[in-house]
Amino acid sequence: MLLALVFLCAYAGLAAFAFAMPRHLSQATGAAALPGRWRFALRGAGALLLAGSLAAAVIRDGGGLGSLLWIAALGAAGLALVLVLAYWPRLAYVSSWASAGATAALTVVMLATREFIG
Repeated sequence: MLLALVFLCAYAGLAAFAFAMPRHLSQATGAAALPGRWRFALRGAGALLLAGSLAAAVIRDGGGLGSLLWIAALGAAGLALVLVLAYWPRLAYVSSWASAGATAALTVVMLATREFIG
């Protein structure tokens, strides 16, 4: 379950960084640009999601292998996002919100079952 969390956090974090840029946002939604504070909020959310992805990878496999797993998950999530953003930008926008919601739901389930703790 932690592996799914690592990938979903990485995908949502990279998508938040992508949609903080006016070009990608206009491709997906048709909106011109977000105000400065919303772009800042998206960048902050992306950084927190990537940090959460790293934390989940380190919790799963320890420091050495966890960091390698995180880099692999970043590559896979980045490739998935680039392919979806290039061919189906609207789907990339919707899937970024879906992955953020799935990340939150999976975190709640894992905390409720105490999988993070032991």
